[in-house]
Amino acid sequence: MTARKEKVNRKTDKTMGQICFSKEKILAMAQYVKWRDLLSVLLTEERTYTKVEVEQMIKKFMKGKVE
Repeated sequence: MTARKEKVNRKTDKTMGQICFSKEKILAMAQYVKWRDLLSVLLTEERTYTKVEVEQMIKKFMKGKVE
């Protein structure tokens, strides 16, 4: 018998070799549970993101000025 391998639907970023994730996958990650509401607004369905990009988006939002 041969073991079946599952395909993982991840794309790699060609410039940095980092793994990119869809909005759905990022929102399901335990490390972003605290930021789930914010990320659901900031991220788009059409794009994939690296963890570095997501962290930068969170930091940028948190440094924004309140008027």
